Amino acid sequence: MSYEPLLLNEKREWLGEWWLSDAPDRRVPGILKYDGEGEIRLKLIGALEDGELWIPKDETTLSSKKAWKIIYGVAQNRKISLLNPVPLSVQCTVGGKVKSPLVQTVLIETALIGVHIGKEDEKIFNAVGVSFEDLCAWVASDSSEEYSVNFSGFDYRLSKRIMSDKFEVRKGGNVYSSYEKASIKIVSEKTFSLDDALEQVKKLHSLFAVATHSSAGVISVSLELPVDERESSGSRSALPPVVNVLYLPVVIGNCNSKGLRDYQLLFNDTIVSFKEVIPRWLGMYDQLRSVINAILSIRFTSGNFVENDILIAVSAAEALSKALSVAKGDSKSGRKPPLKGRLLGLTDCLDEKVVSKLVPNGDYWCKETAKVRNALAHGDKASEEALRKTLIELDAIARVTTMVVIFNLLKELGVPVEHQLKIIDQHPEVKKTSWLARKYLEESQSDSGELDATTNS
Repeated sequence: MSYEPLLLNEKREWLGEWWLSDAPDRRVPGILKYDGEGEIRLKLIGALEDGELWIPKDETTLSSKKAWKIIYGVAQNRKISLLNPVPLSVQCTVGGKVKSPLVQTVLIETALIGVHIGKEDEKIFNAVGVSFEDLCAWVASDSSEEYSVNFSGFDYRLSKRIMSDKFEVRKGGNVYSSYEKASIKIVSEKTFSLDDALEQVKKLHSLFAVATHSSAGVISVSLELPVDERESSGSRSALPPVVNVLYLPVVIGNCNSKGLRDYQLLFNDTIVSFKEVIPRWLGMYDQLRSVINAILSIRFTSGNFVENDILIAVSAAEALSKALSVAKGDSKSGRKPPLKGRLLGLTDCLDEKVVSKLVPNGDYWCKETAKVRNALAHGDKASEEALRKTLIELDAIARVTTMVVIFNLLKELGVPVEHQLKIIDQHPEVKKTSWLARKYLEESQSDSGELDATTNS
């Protein structure tokens, strides 16, 4: 049995027998296909249920007697569980001269390769392994030892190893290629469910997407079952059964695409070590989940509509200001602090040298950001003039607001000021943001009354 995890970006097929969890005696042949882009389909030759199936005239929708929870399968000497199956279509011949078997297609949400699970939320796993794009670049330290840190009952283990492949056979000898591979394994003393495992993957994915300032796509996810002591003989321990997970994460990773260079990361493990960053990130994740998700949504979809980026960035800034309780100025009559105070409160959290490069004129940035946000969100007539800005001016507002939030997250993670300044000077996107801020958001403003009027929302 191979314990190398299945890659989420590779096509796979399993030819086997399939049956419903509550009808183990009715087995149907079919083929399970994964398209390498997150879609899983099961094509069956025959019906999984007894009795007549209602077949509409267009023969495109299959109505089953009841909702299916789990489909079990056996293929290539592996047990397979297919979760949340949805019947899509049925193909059959009605009144034909030759009777053909019924063929039905089922859409699958998640496939577990290597186990028959009793129910979706069953707590039977004790470890989850995951690999992300550019994780190897983030682990910049030369040491090959495994790093481990415990947080809230989970042990997080980071490993980096050198792999080798034989890629050419010559008469004088074989030629091998070598490459580094990094992965994280999360182990718990208590067993957990699939949803618990994928939640852990999501939290770590968010961390490395921020750290690498990239999509940090999920390359593979695998689960481990507890070792049956009866399978261990003498002094030799049995290897834990491994279950591969096929599903659609936020971003699917490609291990063969070109990786990032050091200067393209916001920080690596030499700046904030694995043992430091894991507890800090997980400790603040639940409180800042909405902020993190908003910022990453810009990262994953940026470039489509700059107006959307502005609305999302401002909402993230407002949420972060509230979570950190850093809004400047007292709110009147019990109302929430004005947007000016919330944005400036975030800049006050950062070092003055960082702010001078990232937001040269905080008051002007606040004013223009508030005008555009109010015009977009509220149809504020007093701010409609802001929507006449050029796309590059709007892009400057979106980028600067996003970076103010990101640099606050870096500060919370313990990234030193000296390295923050280095990021602004060297990272291509951050450097461009700083340039846009100096060019389009540095105009001095003397009318503070106008600023307050446009930010009280």
